[in-house]
Amino acid sequence: MKDHFKNIFKYDAWANAEIVNCLAQMDTPPQKAISLMSHIINAQVLWLSRITNVATDVKVWQDYDKNELPDKLKESSKNLIEFINTLDQEGLKKVITYTNTKGEKFESALTDILNQLSHHSAYHRGQIAMLIKPLVGELPITDYIHFARKIKNQN
Repeated sequence: MKDHFKNIFKYDAWANAEIVNCLAQMDTPPQKAISLMSHIINAQVLWLSRITNVATDVKVWQDYDKNELPDKLKESSKNLIEFINTLDQEGLKKVITYTNTKGEKFESALTDILNQLSHHSAYHRGQIAMLIKPLVGELPITDYIHFARKIKNQN
């Protein structure tokens, strides 16, 4: 299970970076696209904060400048993957008690949270793709199978 999540979040980091690189090449990307990518990054930071019980000042809809996105993404992805690397089978079975941004308390299985994070990123990458497609001509391919083939060819 740990290897599965390591692979999923390597894919997630790669796919998010593909979109960030596309945004970086645009003279003036739509602000909504920047906001959505910022939100993806912030969600990673916030969820990791909840999981590890380490406070953060990051806000869920806090926007970054397009030039900040690559470094913010690298940091959030690295921290998430490093956290997953620390887990053992028992750690993956943990139930996390946390408070959401509305102040509501919840308990969720760590595996459910990790699945949420992965799907959340994919959902918003799709929204970004819809926003920028008319402006860039060709979108980067961010499908999981494309990532899997690239990785297999590198090994």
